[in-house]
Amino acid sequence: MLQVSAEATQGGRKNRPSAAHATLDKTDESYHFHPGIFDELTSNEPTNPHDSTELHCLHHYKAGTDFCKSAASGIDNYTKDSGVKLPMLLLDEGRMEFVQYGLPDRHNLMKTPTRACFMNFMRNPFDLVVSSYLFSMSVPHWESYLSKTFGRSVKEDLNGCEPVMGGGRMSDWCNEKPVHFGMSLFHQALAKIFFNSSSGPLADELPDAEAEELYPQYLRRVDTDAGLLASSVFVNDVALEPMRWSKDYVHQNAKAKECSANVCFAELYNDCRGMWERVLTAWGIGDKDYKPMIEAVMAACPSQNTWAEQHSSAYEAKRHNIGHPPLHELVQRLRKLDRIHLNGKLALLEQHLGCTSSGKYLQPEV
Repeated sequence: MLQVSAEATQGGRKNRPSAAHATLDKTDESYHFHPGIFDELTSNEPTNPHDSTELHCLHHYKAGTDFCKSAASGIDNYTKDSGVKLPMLLLDEGRMEFVQYGLPDRHNLMKTPTRACFMNFMRNPFDLVVSSYLFSMSVPHWESYLSKTFGRSVKEDLNGCEPVMGGGRMSDWCNEKPVHFGMSLFHQALAKIFFNSSSGPLADELPDAEAEELYPQYLRRVDTDAGLLASSVFVNDVALEPMRWSKDYVHQNAKAKECSANVCFAELYNDCRGMWERVLTAWGIGDKDYKPMIEAVMAACPSQNTWAEQHSSAYEAKRHNIGHPPLHELVQRLRKLDRIHLNGKLALLEQHLGCTSSGKYLQPEV
């Protein structure tokens, strides 16, 4: 997709502040790997009361995270209230949600101690880019990845990291430094925005990002088209490429394919119950657990969960008094930018994933 070029990391067309070329100081105490991290990641591994199979709600950034958490909470609450153990729903936040083609040994990162079945969430890429654009511009206070400057991201995370394996599965820690893998990936994406603003095919469209600037500040400073293009660069490695990989993995891996399902974000609003019925069938949930499990996970559907709306990008933008065109207009604007500046790569991914726009991102019928 939108990979930063080697040429871009060396300066390129525009003059770049020296902070762009800062290197990681490996003598810095904060970057020493601490062996005790292994104790933490292995002792806190989730356990599944149904030991023969793990059921994973594989969400992605801006694609099903809160829904999966709510579904898992619904199952936990049912188990506590009724005393009946339902199959546990495992979340892959900071772990498998970021696995993609560019990572070495990526198949190994999908391994689990026991058989794993997946509910893999995907979202229309145009919707996701627009959603991330508004969400990031609003600076939600709980999103710590938004609090790092471009300059620090370049210095500390330009090369990313490889995750540690622990407890028979991928952990959410980097192998080389005591940093979470997902956080390192987010900051690497910020570094790519920094360099794409100075050289490469998007440099003329993206105003220079400043070393001391935060990503939300940059999005507020630039115009809408530049913001949407920057958001396209940002979400490429943290969401779009992981969605491409996970769909292919679920479809092509024999063990995963026999008990997994790819689902689209739009199904949450179009037919949430039908989506869950399809997933539970793929998981092979037996008659004894099927009905209570449906009741437990349905509480996560948007029609029954107000948190979904309160955590939406449009809600955050409104709460922070950030005006913007209607969501469907931003999607149409991004489609045009994709054709002109991104070689139609978002459109190709949209076709590959097979997920339509949803809700207010849809073009209204005339």
